[in-house]
Amino acid sequence: MPRGPAKKQPEDTSHQSLESKLWAAADKLRGHLDAADYILANPPFNISDWGGDLLRDDKRWQYGIPPTGNANFAWVQHMVHHLAPYGIAGFVLANGSMSSNTV
Repeated sequence: MPRGPAKKQPEDTSHQSLESKLWAAADKLRGHLDAADYILANPPFNISDWGGDLLRDDKRWQYGIPPTGNANFAWVQHMVHHLAPYGIAGFVLANGSMSSNTV
């Protein structure tokens, strides 16, 4: 008796960190989601070690490359990138976070 196609076994992700698993899941979803009509965000403030040196050519940086020493501008551009053309976003950021001279 013929059997149906073999069931695909789930990928072994036990060696991956939680963060890398979340990024992988987000990448899978990204192709299925439309842009956001509304974004309300409270990103972590003033992260200095965010890996910005690895993302210099990222397509999200349409308003300039964020400084590698502070992720505030990167968070804002990340969320703006995911907005629909007439979407609305609200951000909670630390006082002076967008006017700092961090490199």
